[in-house]
This record gives sequence, structure tokens and C-alpha cells, in this order.
Amino acid sequence: MPIKHYKHGGSTAARQINCPGWTSLAKDVAVVSEESEYAKVGTALHTCMELILHGDTVKMSELVGMTVEEVEIDADHFELIDDACSALEMLEAEYTNEDQTEYLVEKTFELNEDIGGTADLIVFDDTKIDIVDWKFGQGVEVSPKDSAQGMFYAMIAAHEMPQIFEGRDLYVTIIQPMPSRGTETLKRWKVPAKTFAKFKREYMASINQKTLSVGKHCQFCPCAPLCPKKTGVAKKALLINPDQADSLNDNLKLAANLKTWCDEVLAFGHNQLDEGLQLKDWKLVPKRATRKWNVSSDLTADLLDGIGLDKAEIYGVPKIASPAQVEKLLKAKKLDLALISDYIIKESSGTTLAPADDPREGVLSVKSLSDAIGRLT
Repeated sequence: MPIKHYKHGGSTAARQINCPGWTSLAKDVAVVSEESEYAKVGTALHTCMELILHGDTVKMSELVGMTVEEVEIDADHFELIDDACSALEMLEAEYTNEDQTEYLVEKTFELNEDIGGTADLIVFDDTKIDIVDWKFGQGVEVSPKDSAQGMFYAMIAAHEMPQIFEGRDLYVTIIQPMPSRGTETLKRWKVPAKTFAKFKREYMASINQKTLSVGKHCQFCPCAPLCPKKTGVAKKALLINPDQADSLNDNLKLAANLKTWCDEVLAFGHNQLDEGLQLKDWKLVPKRATRKWNVSSDLTADLLDGIGLDKAEIYGVPKIASPAQVEKLLKAKKLDLALISDYIIKESSGTTLAPADDPREGVLSVKSLSDAIGRLT
């Protein structure tokens, strides 16, 4: 059965609340959206989790080498799947009575013909319910706290199955394996009843509103390149004096939004021209070419050896494996990661600007630290 795509779904819930007019704008924008390789992998890994949870479909040991959703599952993909399954086992440990624990896998719920979606996994017993969302992206760590997507799935599920929510504590749960970062794979947030009620009121009220706004919710919005609010940011930026220190706080916000908008317009333009659109001032050209050998590694080595180069020159200086690579080897051999933990440090390459609500801890500049020490002496 083909998957139904709703006008209002879980992945756009935060955008809908913060910028209700985006759907009206989308009707007038001919958007070409090509799924990225990262998105394809994410879709494939979601499907793998569904196959595993259905139990009789596929065994985990059979996944490597399989082609799922046009993606061949390799060892790196398997590591993410394995970590996700381990995190699910940790969640299941919270459900001590197996006889009273139920699972809803990839179940679609519908509030009406325009509002609906498919929850990755819902786990519940007689005291609690977890809305579980698989996240396989490695770029940005996702937090369950105040997750509009998680509360959206809870809202539409509660509409169809109110009995499984009554008298139960509600949790939004993110399972996001990020082995290269060493972050927690399982993250749960207990949703306060007042917060959930407020979300439902605001979300339903937003459906009939047309206002537009600029913010974090603009990320991945198909309308962003042509949005009048985003264009307004660009026009406003032309009027500012970038050297005014007293306006720096606001100017940085403006600059961040402007940079994002510029990237969105360029990406949108590339997609449009790739689809055949003709523009008088723009064209597509090949990216900078990189040179590579047109024969196999073995044949290349034989060739270079034959012309008088030795192996050290051909293969270069070997580098010791990184901590992430060694951890992968240890996992494959079922060895404890603690064996190397005392020999690993994290070193930042410097600092970068971030908004105040960024979850990372702020750091003092060298001058700020020097001034603070000076005040103590």
C-alpha cells in the first residue's frame, strides 16, 4: 500500500507552529526537491528497524550486503542499526512487565485528511507510553525536549487511540546513534501535561493562520528561497553598518539568517537549472575535477613499481587508526571500549559563533579569562 503524504505531518510540526503561512506559500512555489544521499540512507535504516521489529521478516545478521530502499547496507550502517537496537533494549528495561507491554511499529494515524503521519514506534504499558523516533543523521544531535515532532505524533495517536494515553505518563524518546561523537543514543523526555495541552492548542490554531516568520524552523523549508520574510532579511541587511558594536548582537542574528537564505537560494537555483530551467545570467558548469587512477589499486601499484618507485613512496606513510576507527574494531571483536578510554582526549580546534540557546556550553575568550584573573589579583 502506498504511503499517504499529508499536508501537515510530523516533520513539519515545528515549522507549522512557528510559521503557519508556509503551506499557503508552498502552493505558489514550484519546488524541486531531490532526496539527498543522507536522506536516502536515513530512510533505508528506518526500514531496517521496521524489518527487525517485525521479527519474522529479516535477521540482523542478514542485513549487511542487503539492498534496502536502493541503499546497500554496509558495516557502518550496521553499526548504527546495532546501536539503535541496544538503545531500544535499554528502553525496554523500563518496561518490566512484558505481558502488559505493547508495541506499535510504523503505525499511521490521522486526525483528518490533511493532518496525519506515521510514528516510527510507540511502546506502552499500563503506566506510561513512549513515542519513539529513530534519528540516524550524524550532523546534528536531536533532543527530545520540547520536540514538536514527537508531540505531533502523540497528538494524532491520542486522537485515534485515546484509551492508550489515559492515565499514562507520556514520553518523547529519541534514539540516535552517533558513534563518532560518543553522545547518548537513548534520550527521553517526560512531557508535562500542560506542555502537551499547550502544544495541541497552538498547533490546531495555526492551521488557519497565514503569518510568516523567520527562525530555526526555516531549515529544510521548501519555500525558504522565495519567502518574502527571508527576502526582507536580505533587504534589511543592506541597510546596516556592520561595524556598529552597539548593534552587533542583532546584526549577528541578521547575518546568520542572511547566510542561510543565500545558501538556500543558491541550492534552489541549482536544482531548478538541473531540471531544465533557463536563466539568462546563470548556467551549470562542471565542478573542479580531481585526478584519480583509472585502473585498480593492484594494477596501479604494479605500474608504479615497474617504473622504479618503492612501496614506501607508493603507499605513503601509514597513519595510526583514529579513536573512532579503533572503537569500531573493538566492537567487532566484542571487546570493552573502556580498554582505550583513558588514552583518548577531546581537543577543540577553536571556537565558533553560536546563538545563546545553542545546547553546547559557552567558553570564555582568552581576554575575558585574563580580565577575570586580573580582577582576582
